[in-house]
Amino acid sequence: MTFARFAMIASLMCAAASPLRAAESFAGRWGMDAAACTNWSGATAANSPLIVSDNAIRWYDGACRVARMYKTGNVVRMEARCWRDGEDRSTPVSLEAIGDRLKASWNRGPANTLKRCP
Repeated sequence: MTFARFAMIASLMCAAASPLRAAESFAGRWGMDAAACTNWSGATAANSPLIVSDNAIRWYDGACRVARMYKTGNVVRMEARCWRDGEDRSTPVSLEAIGDRLKASWNRGPANTLKRCP
């Protein structure tokens, strides 16, 4: 095996193993409508923006640190450690890219379809 081929295979393996790659296309603010995008927080999925970064996620139900993440096709599944009302709990989160939209399911609840905020 040549050095160039070995280097290419090694870089591909490192890229595939990176957990941050799963969240890259989801990072940013998402809302059900323009009004939700302008809010900082809200009491429901309808009036609160979903804010996703490489290692954290925040929505109406709490502020969370991403503990584990994996990607299957277009779906990213996370185990998030969330804080709300003084409690720390594990919350399953599922994000699915659909063109310029994001389907988000929080704590095994019904999926909501969001648009990327401007």
